Amino acid sequence: DSKKAFRLFDENQDGFIDENELKHFFCLLGHDECTKMECRKMIKVFDENRDGKIDFDEFVKLIDKSFS
Repeated sequence: DSKKAFRLFDENQDGFIDENELKHFFCLLGHDECTKMECRKMIKVFDENRDGKIDFDEFVKLIDKSFS
């Protein structure tokens, strides 16, 4: 379920995923080579409102694009 996955990424439960949360999650998945710079680039691509964070709707698009 997308909501559950979003809550796993959103460690501080503020309703957004920032680059630190994204990097931490990728590390937990075994992708230790994922750098903050790569996470920042990923956020830039999917951050439609340009606030520097990923909200739930942006997260759904990121997941859809990543797994399609």
